[in-house]
Amino acid sequence: AGREGGRSQACPALWQGRYFGVVVGATGTGVDVDGFGQHDDFDIDGAAVSGGVVICYNFRKGNWVGGIEADLNGTAYDDSKVVTGLGTLSAESNGYATLRVRGGYAWDNFLLYATGGLALTHYSVKSSLGGDEDLIMGTPVVGIGAEIAFDANWTGRIEALAIGMGEDAIQLAG
Repeated sequence: AGREGGRSQACPALWQGRYFGVVVGATGTGVDVDGFGQHDDFDIDGAAVSGGVVICYNFRKGNWVGGIEADLNGTAYDDSKVVTGLGTLSAESNGYATLRVRGGYAWDNFLLYATGGLALTHYSVKSSLGGDEDLIMGTPVVGIGAEIAFDANWTGRIEALAIGMGEDAIQLAG
């Protein structure tokens, strides 16, 4: 993620103010399909490349850092599974967006943090024998991450997010 704001301070003074960046990653997806006239769960699991943009504002008090972050990510998830009586079930997702708070502890140019908030996700599930669902879901998201500042304007991070699509999800459209 790139830093913005024209700061010429050393790395220990980082982790405050606004920033934006580009996100590139991998997305693992598991879809539990329950329906289409059946009362059993069928899992369709897969992985895809994802990418998007992030914008954030951080506050800092000593070594403690807190902030609010929004991101928009596109994915190329598309997987299918043959299920007896249902034909071929296919699931795909175009992407997700999150709005989260994050808090952590900084050591000079290194930040460890936890994050949580809400996510909007899009899923489409179809059967080759007929029937489909096209859903936009609102759901909780939690995660952890580590970020390192290379200088006053550039950082890199590794982050793991868990976006819940189970009973906590709320169907917004579909």
